[in-house]
Amino acid sequence: MISFTPFFPAFVVLLLMSLRGMRGWLAAVALAAFFQGATPFVLGGAARDAGLAPAYLLLPIGVWHYLRWRMPLAGRARDLPLTPAHWALIAFTAVGVAGAVLLPRLFAGEVLVLPSRAQRFLRMEPVMPQGTNLFQGFYLVMNYALFALVARFVSSGRADEAGLRKWVVRGAVLSALVGLYQWGGSFVGAYWPSEFFNSNTGVIQLGEQQAMGFRRISSTFIEPSVLGYHFAGCLGLMLFSARHARAGLLLLAVLLLSLASSGYVIVAGLTAAWLVIGQAPAERKRSIFIALLLLGLAGLAADFVFADGRLFQSLILDKGASESGQVRATWNLMAWESFAQSWGLGAGVGSARGSSFVATLAATMGLPGLALFALFLWRAIRAGLAEREATGQGYGFALIAFSLGWCLAMPDLSLPLVWICAGAAAGLQLDAARRAGEAAGEAPLSAAGVPAGPPARPGMAAGRPGWHDGRAAPAASAAARPAQARTAWQAPPAEPATPRGAPT
Repeated sequence: MISFTPFFPAFVVLLLMSLRGMRGWLAAVALAAFFQGATPFVLGGAARDAGLAPAYLLLPIGVWHYLRWRMPLAGRARDLPLTPAHWALIAFTAVGVAGAVLLPRLFAGEVLVLPSRAQRFLRMEPVMPQGTNLFQGFYLVMNYALFALVARFVSSGRADEAGLRKWVVRGAVLSALVGLYQWGGSFVGAYWPSEFFNSNTGVIQLGEQQAMGFRRISSTFIEPSVLGYHFAGCLGLMLFSARHARAGLLLLAVLLLSLASSGYVIVAGLTAAWLVIGQAPAERKRSIFIALLLLGLAGLAADFVFADGRLFQSLILDKGASESGQVRATWNLMAWESFAQSWGLGAGVGSARGSSFVATLAATMGLPGLALFALFLWRAIRAGLAEREATGQGYGFALIAFSLGWCLAMPDLSLPLVWICAGAAAGLQLDAARRAGEAAGEAPLSAAGVPAGPPARPGMAAGRPGWHDGRAAPAASAAARPAQARTAWQAPPAEPATPRGAPT
């Protein structure tokens, strides 16, 4: 039975945006990634409700855009090769899907696991094949599809990373403003539309948390820690790049108010990484570091004024010794026990769940999953950091932040913003390969979707017929000559490519 939620009208708007070509789809997906706790409809089942995040529901539109662009070119233009990150994620997805089917049957009744439904009871159960295995395997496929589509669209020339980044910034700012409303409204009893922002009843929603009597901000996410995870990643993309510093400071302020301790640790680690390996000028590094330091000191001062320093004590210093910290540590220990009992192979995705992603991945996909996912992250981060422009490097730092969050307290892979940033980093690498090939006179799939031209002859600039040894081109261009006089490799003028960084 399908039940439509109050979020459905907003999803229709996102759907209409996504139909407006590749750029529209990237914009819609970037916005939808921040509505992590919402869904337009819920499927009611015998066991529990099920709902998909809106970003995943837009995947069929992205596939349609890709096929509509690529199929007419079949046989006329070769596609760009896959990046190392593509191959690593393909292997990871294949191992995960195969393990979801085979491992629960191989270890049925022999390996003890801690499924998500038994976490609050701290009770391990014998692994058995169940529907969550296939459901989580399906998520792995959707994650790869989202990554691959973003990478292809960014490198196609018909959409670019500047437009994608613009909509990521807008989505983050919108989520931050919603979070400020949630925080301010808690003091005056303002209405919080949980049926809109938290409409996905198929997942556990923890948006009503408090710490020391203060309301924690969850905004458009299912819980404050997930908000801290996403905002910390956005800081890598916004605050540590050449643009969007003011928007980044807004996100940092909301992150501080959210009381998400894991987010604080991620930001500290991300800042240290940026100061060491970032290619920004020393003056900019100094100014950003001072701004972060002052904002952190302001937060500490507010804590001592309004809470006698108890928030910092409980959220940071005593986090591991708290009841929550001990329970999470127990979850991770149980996950590693499942890893050991399965001889390092894991019990299959969807079978077990720890507190951190590393422990969860070890319990479900074992050593193969850990190795392949580490390889994917390494290649994706390198692709982002290899960019000469600071805006492109922002994707690499965003992935560093996401990786730190996975190591701390984020056990999930179904986070669309992660795959959008990873796809953008891979897309920039593909775009650089495409431009290098065209400059060398090769004929890969060009920005306009047609072959770029024949190999350059000696004395001729690559890709520029009629320009010999720097002499002026003839007045009559190929476009001005009759169509029948064109050579076989020349195509009619196509839509011009969007230059990197141009306004969209």
